[in-house]
Amino acid sequence: MASSDKPTAVHFTLIFFVMVSLILGVVSYLSFRDLSVAQADLAATNKQLGDANQGIARHLSEIDALKEALGSKMEQVGSPGVEGTVLGELSTLLAGNGRDLAQPTVAATVAAMATTIEQMKVELAAKEAALNAEQTQLQTVTSQYQDRVDQIQNSQTGSESNLQKTITQRDEIVRQKDDEITKLRNDYNRIQNEMAGLKDQMDAQRSVFEGQITELERNNNRLRGELDEFQRVSFEVPDGEIRRVENNTRTVWINLGKADGLSEQVTFSVYDRDHHGVARGPEDIKGRVEVVRILGPHLSQARILEEDLYRPMAEGDVVYTPIWQAGLVEKFAFAGEIDFDGDGQSDRDQLHNTLHHAGAKISVEIDDDGYRQPENAVLTQDTKFLVLGNIPDATQYPAGDPNRERIERMQKEQSDLMQRAQHQGIRILNLNDFLAFMGYKPSQRLFIPGESRRYTIQGGAGTGGQVPPVSTGQTSELFRRNEDNAGRRIPQGTRQYGN
Repeated sequence: MASSDKPTAVHFTLIFFVMVSLILGVVSYLSFRDLSVAQADLAATNKQLGDANQGIARHLSEIDALKEALGSKMEQVGSPGVEGTVLGELSTLLAGNGRDLAQPTVAATVAAMATTIEQMKVELAAKEAALNAEQTQLQTVTSQYQDRVDQIQNSQTGSESNLQKTITQRDEIVRQKDDEITKLRNDYNRIQNEMAGLKDQMDAQRSVFEGQITELERNNNRLRGELDEFQRVSFEVPDGEIRRVENNTRTVWINLGKADGLSEQVTFSVYDRDHHGVARGPEDIKGRVEVVRILGPHLSQARILEEDLYRPMAEGDVVYTPIWQAGLVEKFAFAGEIDFDGDGQSDRDQLHNTLHHAGAKISVEIDDDGYRQPENAVLTQDTKFLVLGNIPDATQYPAGDPNRERIERMQKEQSDLMQRAQHQGIRILNLNDFLAFMGYKPSQRLFIPGESRRYTIQGGAGTGGQVPPVSTGQTSELFRRNEDNAGRRIPQGTRQYGN
């Protein structure tokens, strides 16, 4: 059979197997190469893992060593502030020992403790040096003492008989002294009993005498008041006199001026030229004037504030005020509430300003709260008057009320001042008489809405005002009111001018 050139199944099979073999070879080669790379990567990874494990083991070993160095037995390292951990225990320890440090770290705390230890070493060295010096001194004193003891022992050895004799003599002296002490003790007890009896007698007599003194003081005060009321003696002298009167302008001129130290706005009470003593009583006052202008060394112009209709001011009448005197500084004491016009409001500041303007001073006063000002001030003989203001009734307030406590303090302080004033011969005046003597006249003022104080002009034509309206002009006596701003009765025939 002739051969054919066409491919047969054998050829195709052979080609297939060759192709498969090539493909398998290529795949095998590629797989082997990837496996080699993977094995190399695995080996590198295993090496890194081994190194990491060694590092972890080394760190764990270092952590254990650090725990052992810190003395901590906690298993977990933890975080600062977490209880039951190494760092929590360490932060608590540092907070306790490094509280004075800005950053309480281990290094800072150890450094601070080292500094403290060094300081303590220095102090210890200084104390050891001082101790050595003390020991040296002690040894010196001990040596001296031992020398003295040796001398005494040597002397004692040679004088035992004398010592025994001395002891016998000492025992006899001690016995005699004991007998004397016993006798003196008995005498002392007897004298103490006698003194106790005398003290009881003296206490009883003192009680009787104090009662008698109190009664005598009461009678003396009563008799003094009756005598003053009967004789009405005043040791005050006029400050000046009226030189000229001009009734049309309600003006007077007085013989006091710049050389006398007089100031404007000082008020005076006016008395007749044939007076029986100024400042005896308010009924002797015929009027009041206020200085409005200083004209010369011994001349001033004053306006008439108030004048008795039946006793008009005349030349030669004398003027007086207790708060001013030429060349002197008058001193006063005040106790009680200071209310000039009876409106229920304190006028203490106005009193201070008035006295200061006139050159007078307050030696001691009881303020509106019942406290002494100055705190430890006392009445002295240079105090001219003790002026008593109003003191409310403390029984109108319940116990524990601040007003009652205030009034009781004021009453106690006023009683003490009055007693001292009586002992020192200081004249006691009530506030109204004092104001009358100094020529004071309450100021008129308009009604201010919302205020609870008394006012002098009604708010309208109705009759609901507290005080009748006052005319500023001069009117007939028949049409003038018969009460002043404080509601006090004005005597018949009295005129008022100005404010």
